[in-house]
Order: sequence, then C-alpha cells, then structure tokens
Amino acid sequence: MWLRHLANKQDRLFFTKVHIQMADLNNIPIFPGARLDLLRPSSPAVYHQKEVITEVPRCRQLVHVLQRECIISVAGEGVALGREGPLTLFLVGTFYGKVYAFDCLVNNELFDKGGLRLLLENTKVLKVAFSCCFLSAALYTQFAVRLRNVFDTQIAHLVIRELEGQKLPERLTLFDICQCYSGSGNNYGWRTDVKDMYLRRIGDYWSQRPLTCEMLEFAADDVMSFIPEVYRRQSEFLEEHRLLPKFKARVEEEILVEINQEVKNMRGERIEAIVMGVLRDLDKQYKDKTMKLEELSDDQLYALHLLQYDDASKITPRIDKLKTDYIMNEMKAIENDLYTDQVMIAGRNGLGDDLKTWERHPDENVKNKARMLRQAIYTLILKEIGRRYSGFSVPQVFTELEKQALRSVTPVSSSDLNFDPFVLGQHWILVEHDIDQALFNLRYGHPHIQISKDFSNRLKTYENLDVPENIQMKAKLLLSIQSSKGTTYA
Repeated sequence: MWLRHLANKQDRLFFTKVHIQMADLNNIPIFPGARLDLLRPSSPAVYHQKEVITEVPRCRQLVHVLQRECIISVAGEGVALGREGPLTLFLVGTFYGKVYAFDCLVNNELFDKGGLRLLLENTKVLKVAFSCCFLSAALYTQFAVRLRNVFDTQIAHLVIRELEGQKLPERLTLFDICQCYSGSGNNYGWRTDVKDMYLRRIGDYWSQRPLTCEMLEFAADDVMSFIPEVYRRQSEFLEEHRLLPKFKARVEEEILVEINQEVKNMRGERIEAIVMGVLRDLDKQYKDKTMKLEELSDDQLYALHLLQYDDASKITPRIDKLKTDYIMNEMKAIENDLYTDQVMIAGRNGLGDDLKTWERHPDENVKNKARMLRQAIYTLILKEIGRRYSGFSVPQVFTELEKQALRSVTPVSSSDLNFDPFVLGQHWILVEHDIDQALFNLRYGHPHIQISKDFSNRLKTYENLDVPENIQMKAKLLLSIQSSKGTTYA
C-alpha cells in the first residue's frame, strides 16, 4: 500500500482541523503547524522498512525521535494477548512507512529503561490502534504502562455505525475495517489468511524466536494497514459530525475495560440495556406474527446472541422461544465446525462458557446437545494441544477453552499413563496455578471471593490420590482457609 502524498491545501486543512480537535479533547497543546510537514513525505512510503529493536540504547534513541511525531500507529503481538497472555512483540509505525518492532520477549526492559513507557503515556503523541483493549491490558499488567491519547479505529467504526442507525454494531476484523474505510484490505487479505492459518495451528507462534521475515511482514501489516487512509477518513467523519467527545469516552472505556472491573461492569450494563430494548421492540413488532430468525435484522440477531437464555423469559415467552431457536442454530454451526474447521474451535472466545450455560437450559434437547458438543470439543483440543505448543508452556498462553479442556482431565496420579504426557503435565501446572490464584484472592487480594463447589470437591480428592506433593499441600491449605471463612461457594 502506498502512502498518499499530502501536498494539497485540502489535506493541510484536514490534518490541521483534526489535530486541533484531538488536542483540545485531551487538554494538550495544539500541534504546531510546522509539524504537519512531517506527514508529507517527498516520496510514497515503502512498507518494508522494518527494524527489530532488542537493545536499550537503540530503544531510547528511537523513543527520543518518536516523541517528536504528531501521530504514530501501535500494535502488539503475543500469545493469548491480554491481562494474562504475554506481549512478546510491540510494534510502532510511522507515516513514513517505517515499522519498529520492539522485541520485549528478548528484552523486557525496553518499556522501562528503554523509554517506551514515556512514549505510550505521552499525551502529545496520538497513537492510532485497532481494538486496543487486550494490548492495553497486557501493557498495564506486564509493564505498568497506561495507554494515553489513543485513536482506536475499531471504536471509531462502532461510533460511526451508531450514528447511521445501528444500535448494536458488531466489531469487525482489521481486514474488514481496511476494506470498509480505505479499500486497502486487498493488499493484506492473502497475508491475513496465511497468518490466521499459522496462529490457529501454532498456539505460541509469537513466542518463537528468532523472528522470521514472514513474522515481521505479518506484524508490520497489523501496525501499518490503518494509517493513513483509515485513520484519515474516520477522524474526518467524527470531526464533521461532532462525535469526537463520544468517541473519546468510548476509547477510554476500551483502554480500561480489561483492566478495571468497574469499567467492564458499566460497559456490560450499557450493552445489556440496549439488548433488552431491541428485543422488547422486536416482540412488539411481531406481536401478531410468527418470528423467524431469518427475518431478523442485524441488530436483532446480535441482541439475541448477547442475551443470556435465562434472561429471555423475563422479556416474553416468544423471545424465550426465539432464543432457544437461536441456541439450536448456533450448536448446529459449532457441530459443523467440528467436522470442517477443527483448528478454529480452540480459539473461539466464550464458547466453553456458552456451552456450560446451555447445559442448564430447561429444554432437554438443548441440554444434551450442549453437553455432547462440549465433551467432543474437549476431546479434540486435548488431542491437538501438544502440536499447537512447543515444549514447556505456562497457563497464561492457553486460550480459555484450552484451559477448560485441561481442567476437565481427571488423572488418578501424577504420572497417569492414560493421558498424553504433555496434557498431563500441563494439567498439573494449571491446577497449581488455579490454587495459587485462589489462595491469593482469599488471603490477600479479594477476601469476598469464594471458590466454586466443584473446585472444592476436586481439591478434596487430592488428599487420597498420588498427586504432586506441592499441589497436595496447597490444596489442603486452601481448603483449610475456605473452611475457616465458612462453607459458602461461588
């Protein structure tokens, strides 16, 4: 993709207006007009000028340069990236087409001693990102970095769609965002498909070293595909329609949602209110008609997707039946994926929790189907997990569904020959991690949190099994603390 040459008067006015507006929103000085010349390179950008940084001195040198930029783009690569999943590679892109890959797996001092923290917390440098919530959580929990002054292209898309009349716009992939706002998705489409194939088959892809040219190409796409065109068009639209205050508030929510539970609850309440409103309107709309899933709008279908089945009956029996129909359709799609796209299953967010919830459905057909699917998925994951990860892994790198599958294993000893050695080893590592987390919550972190009854019963069985000694000791300690606090369960 080529960087548009910003030489005409209209481009100058556009960047001046947007930068002034963003500066006012963040209570920071207006960007000097002279700085706009930096956004007009003398020749089109080449998106293959990449540099890998592993040394603190070079990092500090680049941070000094980047802090003089008006706008940069940022992205992160990692394994199950988020609050627990490690950030292994941090990317910064410039409007010149240069990409800097800071390898924080090789050197975790790049944020502190290298100065990246100063860059990311600098309110005078606008960071353009895509769906930054998990990157923000990883930066905050692993490096104590709090992102500031961010332009999130995913959030911009949602705010724009809301203005156009959608109540529950769905999030798009980076490829779709590029297609929607710049048409540049075609430049990255095939590489996106290849990268997704790698990520599905190699769970710890971004922890592998040394970095290959292919890995750097994939990473560069993630940081350069939305500047300048996507950013330019979105920011122009937001400014023209006076949406910047709303946009800024939503971006702050995105930055904090995986860090602050209160913010997460507030977002959940906001979305829940919209969902209930959409479905109540749907019930009125079809008051004298039979509702069919294929006749529903995108908003109505997404509202059904987000609605918990036990809340459906609180609206009307008609919505309750429609939700059950939706669940059955979802399970048919999941069953089809088990035969046609098995690799995708392990990375599907929230699937395990959905199936567990559906197992409590009053309809026996739904309940039995959900139980069968969950067991089939666990079996598939346990069969393939040793191939997805290289050697020793830690619990933080697994997807939530993979963790649930590993927890479902019931060995009778620390060396039970009925299980694959990799699966067995990771099971005991995950069990110890869960016990350590529960001990921390009960003793130091959140004393009001209780362990589940199923977890408590599992710990009790360890007293009479040949399990690793350290796990047996910690299990006894946890049960003792739980008993002293009472026998209530989460």
